[in-house]
Amino acid sequence: MINAAVPKWLGWLGLAGTLMVSLHSHAAPQSLVILTSFSEAVSQRFGEAFEAAHPDVRVRFINKKTAAVLTHLEQQLKPRPDLVMASAIDAFDLLSEKQLLQPYTASNGEAQPYSSFGYSGYGLMWNRRYLEQRDLPAPADWDGLLDPVYRNHIGMSSPTRSGTTHVLVETILQQRGWEQGWGYLNRLAGNLATVTARSFGVRQGVIQQRFGIGLVIDFFAFSAQPAHAEIELTYPVGTSFLPVSAGIVKGGAQPGVARQYIDFLRSDRGQALLLEPEISRFPIRAAVLEAQPEHPLNSYQRQLEETLQYDRQEARRRYHLVNALFDQLITLRLPFIKQAWGEVAALEADPALAGQPRLQALLAAVKQRLSEVPFDESLLSNAALLAKFNRPLPGGGTSTAQRNQQSHWQRWASIQQADVNRTLGRIRSELKAIREQG
Repeated sequence: MINAAVPKWLGWLGLAGTLMVSLHSHAAPQSLVILTSFSEAVSQRFGEAFEAAHPDVRVRFINKKTAAVLTHLEQQLKPRPDLVMASAIDAFDLLSEKQLLQPYTASNGEAQPYSSFGYSGYGLMWNRRYLEQRDLPAPADWDGLLDPVYRNHIGMSSPTRSGTTHVLVETILQQRGWEQGWGYLNRLAGNLATVTARSFGVRQGVIQQRFGIGLVIDFFAFSAQPAHAEIELTYPVGTSFLPVSAGIVKGGAQPGVARQYIDFLRSDRGQALLLEPEISRFPIRAAVLEAQPEHPLNSYQRQLEETLQYDRQEARRRYHLVNALFDQLITLRLPFIKQAWGEVAALEADPALAGQPRLQALLAAVKQRLSEVPFDESLLSNAALLAKFNRPLPGGGTSTAQRNQQSHWQRWASIQQADVNRTLGRIRSELKAIREQG
């Protein structure tokens, strides 16, 4: 209440001062903007836990696919995030190389371009009910996926659309070598039901039984299992087990709060969050998982003894080349590849082919032709050429060198398709004549 003996204007001035003090003591919380490839549910769980520990901070998430995360930062799109968080380690190496991150200082005083706070493996997720209904065996390893019985029963995404799928593709290439790796991927494509628009579509496809098996990062299966007991996962020998990371964005408005967030992720509370069913990542602090011996991740961890020594430097060098080549060879040609490998399987099962060495040799030549790749391994040493490959951006284009390569790939693919169809037609025709004579 204002004292009547005091001039009115002094009273209002005192009231204004009181309001200023009150507003100052209830200052608006700081805002932390996080750009992430994690799902909204996982992001929100981390955000809620951080806000509970830091009541003066409000966390806002921008959820995008890994490729869109890279574009957002490279193109300096708005809003400008303070922190980036994702599963695909290759993405962080690219961001670091482009100097889009500022260092994080670890507890030991070491400055790091970004910080890991968990681990994930890459494996095969399947729906047991789907396989049982179709009398299909559960997948055990990479080579088993090539069995013709899995035709139209496997799903995967494109590395262009999914950072974790890029890791899966790169894992196969590193494990088998350039030519044999692409041969495997082409043969695997013959059994694909689809190439999904995003990696989450593989998880949903398996759960909803649109197909039975998916190539995924492991937490897709783990997070589904509590509500879907029919979902299973295995790690094929030679898979990858890689860090899940967060990095402070250079030029963000809240670098100090971003550091606090990373500190929280690496703290006991943050590490314990990783073991919640909807998150399901392996913590970097082994003791956190060891303290819960009954946790499902303990049994899966025992499968991760024979993992690939993932060459991150090589993966970074050829990142955009691999993505562009996958889409050109597989994503855009999936109907032809499925049709061709389906015919190969049918011809191999044809009794009339037995005792026909010339036709068998022709069919072997078709399989070899379908397994070829139009980018010679020797070109991988050309760092200048690899550096000219990039991801097509809205309103932008690709380099002349990349356009020339892709034009070459298109011509090569047209010739390959014509050769394969012509030879398959010849084999079919001669087998028909043999059956009619017999």
